[in-house]
Amino acid sequence: MDMYGRDEVARGTVLLVGVLAAYLTQDAGQPGSIDPLSEGRP
Repeated sequence: MDMYGRDEVARGTVLLVGVLAAYLTQDAGQPGSIDPLSEGRP
């Protein structure tokens, strides 16, 4: 198993968060879209 340093892990985490954010915001205005904040609202 390969070992990864902190720099590689941080870079991968930032990339994944960026991809997830882009995915969630691309269809934010469409009906039936995923809105992560709507779960907490009454």
